[in-house]
Amino acid sequence: TFLLSTYYNVIMSWALFYFISSFSYTLPWEHCNNEWNTPQCKPIKEDINSTEYKQVANLEEFDNSHSSTQEFYDQRILNVSSGIDDMGDFNMELFGLLLVAWILVYFCIWKGVKATGKVVYFTVTIPYLLLIIFTIRGVSRRRQGTQGI
Repeated sequence: TFLLSTYYNVIMSWALFYFISSFSYTLPWEHCNNEWNTPQCKPIKEDINSTEYKQVANLEEFDNSHSSTQEFYDQRILNVSSGIDDMGDFNMELFGLLLVAWILVYFCIWKGVKATGKVVYFTVTIPYLLLIIFTIRGVSRRRQGTQGI
């Protein structure tokens, strides 16, 4: 169970990294002008009027290109190195978020199964309640043009 918990906490630390990164005004994975991007980066949001977009739009295939979201994950979060002989640097941000994930797990099981059972009632019912509320709100809104449900 320790290996499974470690695997879960690593994924939880990645999710925390994305969560914290999403608080910036412009999302760091929207464009390719960051320090971690490679020349093969292709942004997920492009300016339609730019000449670079028109040149890329004429190409039928994108040879060896990567989306800005993939480069954010590979280069910024994981710091992928050039190969197995290059270990790369230690990512202190991710290590700190891994510690936060372990602390969250500790506090979730600190009080035992009885307290965790009470939390489950909340975490299971709230998503369904929110989905019902958002669906009713979405259906009851006036349709603006042809867009919508």
